[in-house]
Amino acid sequence: MDFNTVGSIVAIIIGLMALGVSVWLGIETRNNYRLSVTPKISFDVNWTSVSETPGISIRNRGIGPAIIKYIEIVYDNLIYKNTQNFQDLISTINIKCEDAGIKEFIFCTPDFNETLSAGEILPFIYLNINDSKDINRIIAFHSVLNGTKIKIEYESIYGEIFFKEDVIT
Repeated sequence: MDFNTVGSIVAIIIGLMALGVSVWLGIETRNNYRLSVTPKISFDVNWTSVSETPGISIRNRGIGPAIIKYIEIVYDNLIYKNTQNFQDLISTINIKCEDAGIKEFIFCTPDFNETLSAGEILPFIYLNINDSKDINRIIAFHSVLNGTKIKIEYESIYGEIFFKEDVIT
């Protein structure tokens, strides 16, 4: 083999290696962009302070927006899905709240495809302003909601699906 042939083969190998590195970097960059907008839903529960709103909030602790796709709540061994039968859930909780001396609670569900921005907090099930000043009503409200199971399906802006499930204690 002469020098020109060896040089040509080496140039082809170097070119293919450069192409491989370029493709690999493109894939890694894409993965990094996806990670840079990953949402992370959590449930914030407050039963101890009268200075904040007592109850359950949904928080996006991720660094990207969370698009809410589905909510399921299990309360008293009954399953309530999305908003179709949340009115039944509200009625059930309301009866128990009245029995516990709680005048009013607020139930605020995100709509289908509603977006929670990074760092955003959405009050979900919480006491009204009048009941939230009474520590005994806060304790009673905690007792009413204790054991409630909440499941949320959400996705990132890239369509990656995530789940968050928790039992309120």
